Amino acid sequence: TFVVCVLTGYDVEPVMLNPLLDSKSPIDFWGKRWNTLIHTVLKNGVYKPLRQLGVHRLGAILGTFVASGVFHEWLLTVVLVYDDRFYHSERRHSSTPTLGGAIVFFAWQALLIGAEMAIGKTAVVQTLSKQLPQSLKTALVVVSGLPLAHFFLEPYMTSGFFFQHGNTGLPMWIRVE
Repeated sequence: TFVVCVLTGYDVEPVMLNPLLDSKSPIDFWGKRWNTLIHTVLKNGVYKPLRQLGVHRLGAILGTFVASGVFHEWLLTVVLVYDDRFYHSERRHSSTPTLGGAIVFFAWQALLIGAEMAIGKTAVVQTLSKQLPQSLKTALVVVSGLPLAHFFLEPYMTSGFFFQHGNTGLPMWIRVE
């Protein structure tokens, strides 16, 4: 960012706005703090066109998150299945990645946003929001996304290609047998 600013004289928009420590709600997390570059692309490329077609706001939100899920599925497939270094590597995954998990995860995020839209303005939620410390609000936002995070993260964790040691630091719930 510094180099671009010095060389061009232009300010660079930050891509992340401290989502894991400053988010107040799922809408705040996904709409203002997490990957703002992709948020803008999805808003202009999926959400707004769906709204212009007459799709209800919640349907457009779901469509946008499903599109993000499809993109992540495509990315996973391209990198893990078609990447020549992976395909011919001894670390090769025993089979192609199970697809659909990213779509499930992102659809869950859309449902969380829908729930926030439905109850976020109620007196109880507003009172709690004013009384809870920021750290607890952020923890609640992150925890709300965890029940289905394993669907998204599992292929990356088990591929042997990504995040070889990162699974110890990525928050997700898994079944212990």
